[in-house]
Parts: sequence; C-alpha cells; structure tokens
Amino acid sequence: MKRIFAEDGRALVVAMDHGLSMGHLPGLENPERVIRTAASERADAVMTTAGVVKRHSACLGRTGLIVRADLGGTYLAAQPSGPGLAVSIEEALMLGADALAVMLYPGAPGDLEERSFRNLSLLVREGMKWGVPVLAEVIPHGSFDLERISPGDIASCVRMAAEAGADFVKTFYAGGPESFRRVVEAAGVPVLILGGPKVSGELGLLKMVKEALDAGASGVAFGRNIWQHVNPAGMVSALRRVIHEGTPPEEAAELSGLGCGT
Repeated sequence: MKRIFAEDGRALVVAMDHGLSMGHLPGLENPERVIRTAASERADAVMTTAGVVKRHSACLGRTGLIVRADLGGTYLAAQPSGPGLAVSIEEALMLGADALAVMLYPGAPGDLEERSFRNLSLLVREGMKWGVPVLAEVIPHGSFDLERISPGDIASCVRMAAEAGADFVKTFYAGGPESFRRVVEAAGVPVLILGGPKVSGELGLLKMVKEALDAGASGVAFGRNIWQHVNPAGMVSALRRVIHEGTPPEEAAELSGLGCGT
C-alpha cells in the first residue's frame, strides 16, 4: 500500500485501463506518453492493463502500479457479459504490480453482481497469500448513471466491498461533503473518488477534489479528466498540489498552468 499511498495517507492515481473495454480512445493513443507524464509529474500510481505494462513498464520509474485484473464486455457487445478474471496474482506480480483492481457491481442485473463479488473474493484470498492489496471499483446497480445512485447506496456498497476484503475502494463522489463523509465512515478502508466522463472546467474539478478530501477521501483515481485534457501534465500537477500540498484549487490551477474554467 505504501507504493500507492504517500506518507500523508493520500494517493493520486492516473487511471488508464479504459482501453480494455473501450478500445482506441482519444488521449490514450500513446499509453507510454501518459505513463511518462504521470511519472514526471509525480503521480503516486497508475492503474492500467497487463498489455500496457508489458510494453511500457520501463517508463514507470518509482510510480506505483495497479493492474486491472478483470475483463467484462466491450463497448461492441450488445449485451455485456459478467466480468471474468483475466490476470492472476502471480501474473500481476511478474508484471511488477503493487496492487490489483477489480470491478464490484452491487445490485447489478443478471449475474453481474454475483460474478463481480466472486472475482473480488477470489483476488482477496490470493492477495492475502502473496501480500498484494486489492482495489474494488464500486459501481452501485452496475451503472455510471449518477441519477440512479443515492449517497446511501454508495455508503452501503463500499461497506460491502470492505466486508468482502477489499483493501481500498474507488467510487463516486456524490451528495456533497456530509453524505460523502458517511461513505468514508462506512467503508473503513481508504476511499478514492473516480472521475467518470471528462468534466469541463478544471477549477470545478479541483474544487470537487478538495471537497472530497475534506470529507475524508484518501485521493483520486482519474482517467479521462487527465489524459483527455489539453494539458495532462498540468492537470496531474494541479491535482498533486491539492491532494498532497493542500494548495487551494485556484492557486493550484494557476501554478500548474491550467485555464480558469469553473
């Protein structure tokens, strides 16, 4: 965990595992460039796929590595299938992983819920043998539609992930500081917030991060809001300043050469 979380207990993770299900995305055309940016701007870790690590691990330097262990349906599938494990603990360790990531879909239709819990449980058991922490990416109802998800659902679902043995979780920031404080308390393990689709307005994103941190979040795992930004290095720098240095969002944006969109 110390390879992912800094001494202050917080983490800035650059998530770039999207190509496994979404294919050739704008901003991820060159994974090596994204990794080099994360490393040079002192992100704590990157979260990516086995294939990317095999090709570009030399770029990581001292940056922590979280490997995506499961694979669900791709964007081309008419009916997404339940996720299956694509990488074992041993294989991830051969790649140099410091942790593994797996999706968790409480309340999802069909067999999505059951299969995701099975994957998490299996990785937790194997992780205990090898001393490898497991990140559960918690998506209530199996949906990224925040209109369907209440803060109470998020709190209950991160608790389920922790009860199943997840060492840390990644989930939505929703409902404001008071609601999210209950999410953090319910989890009992470090909580990273996800970014979801690219957000317009750097300052609004940085303010959301500060709000989440003040409510007890342990950091972020952002993807498109970093590598689809016109200035990815500046975005990583600004996030690092807010997360680890306590810099106010406006000042962090200015120091990192970002625009001032709200």
